[in-house]
Amino acid sequence: MIIGGRTYEVAAPAAIQASVVFVIPTMTPALATLAIDAVRRFTNETDYHVLIVDTGATMSRRQRVLSGMIGYSRVSVMTITPPVQRWWRLESRRSVGSLINGVALEAARRWLATQQVQWMFAMHDDAFPAKPGWLSWLMKQDGVDAFGVKRSERNGLPHASGVLFGMNPFGHMPDDLMLPRLPLFDVAEWATAWRLTWGLRVFCANSVSIRRDNVELLAQTPGLRLGPWTEQDCDVSVDDDGEVFYVHLGGGTLNGRDMGPRIAWARRNLGL
Repeated sequence: MIIGGRTYEVAAPAAIQASVVFVIPTMTPALATLAIDAVRRFTNETDYHVLIVDTGATMSRRQRVLSGMIGYSRVSVMTITPPVQRWWRLESRRSVGSLINGVALEAARRWLATQQVQWMFAMHDDAFPAKPGWLSWLMKQDGVDAFGVKRSERNGLPHASGVLFGMNPFGHMPDDLMLPRLPLFDVAEWATAWRLTWGLRVFCANSVSIRRDNVELLAQTPGLRLGPWTEQDCDVSVDDDGEVFYVHLGGGTLNGRDMGPRIAWARRNLGL
């Protein structure tokens, strides 16, 4: 498969038939299993499947991802070789985007277009649903082809930490929609912008960035019910009742020694 001008070997799983497929690019089994467990607990209103796109840069990482998926039902793994370049930098604008996620989502999107799938939910491996009925609430808007859980600070489009796309609204879509087009669009944002240019509707939920310096202010904000998620930095999406239905831990905080404790904290909050 040629993605962004480079050739990748994509090993796809067996055929998938589902209303919604959650696509999670990852090279970290602990994060992937957290996301899967949250999807399984809080998504019970539709026929769904989870597609893990393994982007591990080494065989040892790949084996850990594959072994971490053993025992899960309604979960499949797609692998991409050779390993995807981790970061793509546009030096002239000093803008950085994650090419690895873009390639993974693009490979998954093209393959899912050949399957019996209505919707693709692109997400980060450090993001997850947090409330029963969350997907039905997100999709309650009529005539919408893309639903986001939060907006990108770059351009106001749905952020790739959680965005639901209709599959092939016109029967065919151009290639490389999921790749970053910096400095204007990061991962998956061009896929939304393309829909808008063709008159399709896009909906995005309200979200809150929880940081140490704004917790007291948020606690005094009428209508917000953030619960235990105010204990650590993260981004949360809220529904009409002001309750958290989706959480993005944030990749920058998960690359160091605090990854294990933060995953454990998230699991406690979710009751997993």
